[in-house]
Amino acid sequence: MKIISLTAENIKKLKAIEIKPDSNIVQITGRNAQGKTSVLDCIWYALGGKDAIDVKPIRNGQEKAIIKIDLDEFIVTRTFRDKEGETTTSLSIENKQGLKYPSPQAMLDSIIGKLTFDPLAFSRMKPKEQFDKLKEIAEIDFNFEEYANKEKQIYSERTTINRDIKQLEAEINSIVIDKQLGEFPVDTSKLMLEISQIESFNREQENTENKKQNLAERITELEDELEFVKENYNSISNSMPFITQKSVEELKQQIAQSSLINENVNKINTKKEKEFKLKTIKEHAIQRTKIMEEMTNVKNSVIQNAKMPVKGLAIEDGQVIYNEIPLSQASGAEQLKVSLAIAMAANPKLKVIRITDGSLLDDVSMNELTKVAQENDYQIWIERVDSSGTVGVFIEDGEIK
Repeated sequence: MKIISLTAENIKKLKAIEIKPDSNIVQITGRNAQGKTSVLDCIWYALGGKDAIDVKPIRNGQEKAIIKIDLDEFIVTRTFRDKEGETTTSLSIENKQGLKYPSPQAMLDSIIGKLTFDPLAFSRMKPKEQFDKLKEIAEIDFNFEEYANKEKQIYSERTTINRDIKQLEAEINSIVIDKQLGEFPVDTSKLMLEISQIESFNREQENTENKKQNLAERITELEDELEFVKENYNSISNSMPFITQKSVEELKQQIAQSSLINENVNKINTKKEKEFKLKTIKEHAIQRTKIMEEMTNVKNSVIQNAKMPVKGLAIEDGQVIYNEIPLSQASGAEQLKVSLAIAMAANPKLKVIRITDGSLLDDVSMNELTKVAQENDYQIWIERVDSSGTVGVFIEDGEIK
């Protein structure tokens, strides 16, 4: 479906025009500010609905404007009226037999595609703008920016965790354990208490021994009291069990070595704590990696299932990719070709494409544009600055000259 004829009166800078295209390329030419853009706007105003219409579509000084587009199968008529500074619009669609459609805009919405998509403007967009536009055309309902921020956050967390892992591993490896010293700490207070008890016992034994010695001396000195002394001596001797003095040297040696043992035990405990912490942190790192993999799988699934308008086209890392390279790195001719293919895929029923700023195209690009339009039977309306009056539909002062 293409435009058979376009008639417009009092639309923006236009006074009255009628255009009947006779080829796939419809060039709207003229000097600047003569009404060229208004011609292309007419197509969008008539077909796009109320949201497509500018605040002041009616030419200054006029109260009524009209656009009529013959699409062969039916005729679209949109009328504008100025009522006390406010613009109202009405739409009607009738077929060849004169029968009118009851819901004209709904009918148009079912056939028009992305008439606002300008392939030339798309080819000159920045990569991020192309990315957003193609995402809209392919109807990809996925927030890539939010995903990128989340991915960056998870990646940062994992980087921090991995840094902690390396630090902990280095700390663990730096701890030297003496296996000969054992794994259990020495309770020096218990040893000190035992030493104190033994020393007290030994003092008592020494005192007792001194008493015994004194008594033995008195035996020789005090003959008269020999029997008493002997009895006392025998009594004491019989009451005291035979116990040799204990040695504290072994305990003192244990205390001397306890610092080494306890230090070694502390190292063992520290190492165990760090090893447990390392295990926990590694689990966190694995968890972050799994989250990133799941997020990547979701993103890849969205991209793979997207209905791209052109084979070889994809979106990745905030830019449009064509045949595995960024579209921005492709040649100008290839970018234009891809942009045209997107425009055609976005307008499958109404085979009409609008291009503004067509003056930017050289002869080679225009030839390529014509070739693509003819091969795919599309109608391309293109606005170009040309003051010769010999190219295309020449607009001057709102009229066709």
